Amino acid sequence: MESYFINLNFTAMRTMILKATCILFFLSVFGLYTLANNTVEKKGVIVVEVMDSNLKFPIFGAEVKLYEHTDKGWVEVGKMTTGRGGDVVFANLKVGGKYKVEVSNAGYNSQAHEFSRLSEKENVYFFLTEKSNEFCLGNLIVLSIF
Repeated sequence: MESYFINLNFTAMRTMILKATCILFFLSVFGLYTLANNTVEKKGVIVVEVMDSNLKFPIFGAEVKLYEHTDKGWVEVGKMTTGRGGDVVFANLKVGGKYKVEVSNAGYNSQAHEFSRLSEKENVYFFLTEKSNEFCLGNLIVLSIF
């Protein structure tokens, strides 16, 4: 009876180790963790959401640039365009690294946000304001011709 109990524990332990190994493997495949020399290195993610400051709707087509601070200064490491939801995701970033996000779109003032130490997941919300004296989609122009 005791040997069966010990056997069951070894089987359960092997199953747990196998599950943990599978979980770490899948996390490394999706870029959330990397396995190097049997140590787990965490990776960071930055989620950027771009919205209109007045109407609070997502801005489609905004250009989002990601910069990393290195010994040579700020180096561009990624550039994406927002989709219909007004968001982009940058993954596989160094946790603890220094990053900067810049957002620009035609008809809006550009903005930037800096991370002094990146944690595992950062959410950044940009509320862009329209540039003055520029016409953009949605503005009404009335011309009177006499």
